[in-house]
Amino acid sequence: MESKLVLYDNYRKNNGSFTYYLEARETFNSFAFGSLCESIRRLSETAPGNREVLLQVHHVYTDILKYFISRGSAESLAQVAGLPSRPADFLDDLDKAVVQYLKTCGSEETW
Repeated sequence: MESKLVLYDNYRKNNGSFTYYLEARETFNSFAFGSLCESIRRLSETAPGNREVLLQVHHVYTDILKYFISRGSAESLAQVAGLPSRPADFLDDLDKAVVQYLKTCGSEETW
């Protein structure tokens, strides 16, 4: 249940969630990011193939990607406090968690 709440908080951009810190405070909160990734991985086991979870995972994932794409320049990214020196590393962590959940939703042909 806790994993669903972490995902939902990020979906709604509630105070304390990774998406809240990222968009409202322009801060990369490593703890909140780790909690988000871990919650998505756990949901692969506790709520596999759940449509509501899938839609929230997709929404959160695309919001994070859009945020970083919109800040395409190095100068713009430098304004994000606490951003890891290699953003691709944390995006890989998020991508792995999302793919792990997607695999519970059927075969790749149905994605």
